[in-house]
Amino acid sequence: MRRSGLSSLLILALLLASAVSLLCFRFFITVDGPIHVLHASLLSAPWNTAQHTAQGIVYDSGWLHGWLGDRLLSVLLLFSTPTQAHDLYAAFVNCAVVLSVLAYLRAHGTRMGMAALWLAPLLFSALLIMGLFHFLLGVALAFASVAWWKWRAPSPHARWTGLLLGVILAWCTHRSAPTLLCMLWIPTLLIEMNAERTTTAPAQRRSRLGWLLLAGALLALCIWQMAPVIRKISQHGVPDLPSLNEDFLLQPLFVLNHVTERWFVFGIGALLFTAFLAGAWARRNMGRRLFWHDALPVLFSLFAVVAWSHRTSAGHELFIAERSAWLTLLLLTIWLVVIADAQRGWVANVMGGTALCALPLHLAKLVQAEEAIAQLQRVHLAAMAACEELEPGTIVLPVMADAHWLMQHEEAYVAMEHDGILLLPDERVGLSDTSGRALPADLRRLSRDPVWLLRHWREGIPTEVDHVLFIGNDIDRTVHEHPWSVLLSGRYQQAYADEHARIFTLIPPPRP
Repeated sequence: MRRSGLSSLLILALLLASAVSLLCFRFFITVDGPIHVLHASLLSAPWNTAQHTAQGIVYDSGWLHGWLGDRLLSVLLLFSTPTQAHDLYAAFVNCAVVLSVLAYLRAHGTRMGMAALWLAPLLFSALLIMGLFHFLLGVALAFASVAWWKWRAPSPHARWTGLLLGVILAWCTHRSAPTLLCMLWIPTLLIEMNAERTTTAPAQRRSRLGWLLLAGALLALCIWQMAPVIRKISQHGVPDLPSLNEDFLLQPLFVLNHVTERWFVFGIGALLFTAFLAGAWARRNMGRRLFWHDALPVLFSLFAVVAWSHRTSAGHELFIAERSAWLTLLLLTIWLVVIADAQRGWVANVMGGTALCALPLHLAKLVQAEEAIAQLQRVHLAAMAACEELEPGTIVLPVMADAHWLMQHEEAYVAMEHDGILLLPDERVGLSDTSGRALPADLRRLSRDPVWLLRHWREGIPTEVDHVLFIGNDIDRTVHEHPWSVLLSGRYQQAYADEHARIFTLIPPPRP
């Protein structure tokens, strides 16, 4: 018993170490992560004060919804820098996924074995690199809520109150989280009702039926909430369906480079498939009796179909396939842990052994990613150095000059440091004028449409823009190519130059 407890603690320590491994990176950045930090800074200190005002214009924070994740990030910003808060929040959501999944398993009576190590490769995935932190936190809340509901069965009041609180928190975290919560909870409720149908009183069965109807109504409400997303996906043409032998389910395991990571990911996939075959054989030998974990293959098959079918342009834009494929792998891992605990013997050894063999591949992929991301630190440091050269109280137009795709929202960090205003259409931050007058039309368009200036270059850069800040790896080519060579000529002069950052300042008009 003591040995079993020690092994469980060791497995938990390995999983948490994998979850926070990104904190050991020399530099870590994600695609949408800086946007979340920017929004959190708006919530913690709305930018309607002098240090973030330019020509009477301020950032408009009134439209923000105040998601739970943004609130958590705003707390981290109280004692850390924006980049530190970004990394800490990424590690936090990873740990939340690990602990909630293990709690979900424990609530269903599953003991943690070596097969649980299959969670490790899922913690450093494409979803994390894309900065989908709120989605991952919503997944953790969904599993934690169902775990609470299952765990607190002897106390109905605490049970249903906790589930309701979980639904509310999930609703305030990500639009897909309540739907996932219902998809996990309703099968658990149905299986529990089926197990107790001969032992419960008629009044209790009627009460359970009422809760089931409520669950169905809640699921319908969640789907209705996601209706705009579903319509957007369906209106963007015919899906580009992959072949069945394509590695579409392994896509979340690719993080930076499909070529250099190919053999690592395929090795992990082959080991996972071996574990799945052992699990399928073990479940076949368990007979026709219905178990609670039989809902898991249904769920991960459903998400696999979604991952395979949602290949429209809008589906790619919202990462529907990547999210669904990641959930498929997560639910498959949970199912493997359950089967390994139920069968033990050689089945558990195969599942645990394949998980152990996958760890070195996962570690090698981590090291490779760390080396690649560390090279981007030069661009980040250059952007921060250029930010110090911007005049306070000025309006700045940032331009990402062929930067690495991971750096496409680097200007969010500049916006948090600059004592003025950055035009940030890609970061979904609006502008408002404190003087009561309407924003100039060109400035309003430029703050909402990231390519408006490139389409209407003959109209020139709005006269309100004081600085143009270029950030990236190929500034020389960008500055001299059309239309920037025309837009800058005669109106802006170079005021600061660095290998990865350059500032052009508005030339003041001649005195009369």
